[in-house]
Amino acid sequence: MKKLALFIVIVALGSSTLFASSTDRIETKQLREQIVKLLENAPFNVEEEINAKIEFVLTKNSEIIITNVQSNNELVSMYVMNKLNYQKVSAINTLKMRFYSMPLKIVRNF
Repeated sequence: MKKLALFIVIVALGSSTLFASSTDRIETKQLREQIVKLLENAPFNVEEEINAKIEFVLTKNSEIIITNVQSNNELVSMYVMNKLNYQKVSAINTLKMRFYSMPLKIVRNF
């Protein structure tokens, strides 16, 4: 069976203190874009839309530490955990040492 190309859409990235300023919003968007890039080209097929929620901390060394992945699909949970955990991103200091909760939607790309 031919593998389907996956298109990962991050709906929003946020926490209770995330949107304190427009600078934070711009920096958060850049962080979101980096996470999307890290999750591209998943090696599994998707028959229907899959939703997940990723919770993580961005350390002072700009590493993503996954604290939880909530999904009904165990394969997606493991993929996200393996791809993102301990990955370095280029983040501005104002984003570091914060807790983030990010919805994730994985859809089929026709």
